[in-house]
Amino acid sequence: MAQNADDREMEQLIEELSSSPQRTRSQASQESVTTSKPRQRSPVKESHGVMGKSGNKSRPYKGRLAKDRRSRTGVRGGPKKGGAGGKGTWGKLTDTYSGEDSTKDIRDPNYNSEEESYVVATVRPELTEEQFEAFFQPIIKEYYDHGDATEVAVSLEELNLGSLGYKVPQLTVTMALEGKADQRELTSRLISDLYGEVIEGPDVAKGFDSLLENLEDLCLDTPDAAEVLGCFIARAVADDCLPPAYVSNHSNSRDKAKLAVQLGYDWSGVSSTVLQSCYKAC
Repeated sequence: MAQNADDREMEQLIEELSSSPQRTRSQASQESVTTSKPRQRSPVKESHGVMGKSGNKSRPYKGRLAKDRRSRTGVRGGPKKGGAGGKGTWGKLTDTYSGEDSTKDIRDPNYNSEEESYVVATVRPELTEEQFEAFFQPIIKEYYDHGDATEVAVSLEELNLGSLGYKVPQLTVTMALEGKADQRELTSRLISDLYGEVIEGPDVAKGFDSLLENLEDLCLDTPDAAEVLGCFIARAVADDCLPPAYVSNHSNSRDKAKLAVQLGYDWSGVSSTVLQSCYKAC
């Protein structure tokens, strides 16, 4: 019996010696877990601020992980009075984007110069005297057939007369000198109708000045050119195309021109109705 008790004590001692290292490892692992401090979070991952030593929150970290919400275009998008965003923003929720205004900027890569609107103006060069005569003579011949001064005015408005306005009365009277009485009357009416529309007072005066200077040559083809030109001058004064001072103050040393001006002066007080018969008398 005593030997059995000794055997039991020996077995218990062996079990205690064999289990004691395991308890020591488990206890050591539990102690290391309970005594370890919590791991601090890296300030790089903190986006709302980092706690300083004094406990206050410092400024947000502006590293690569922090979001930069500033505009990269350099344009401020302040709100407008209507509630939409400013320049460079999308605008209101109800606004529609057509894309038309964006391509009108020359710096836009989608800019197309062919889509721009242009105002095309027709520029007519001023005619020379030879070109004007070649163009105007057929118009006067047609006018003698239909007697419509409006068509003549429309044809002249398509030209750039420039300084050639005086050629209108000069050329019409020159052609009428070789014509009949009714053509001379139509010529006086045409000058009166074109006055203020196509030609002005200085053009009429310069045209008759040119006729007086060339009156000697005109009389070679038309012997009574001085009398007929005097009728045209008097008619122009009666129709208010020439001022009365033109015949009262005009001076010319040539005999034919003096006669024409004198006749124009003598007939300047006569009405245009009475002067219609003077072409028949010539």
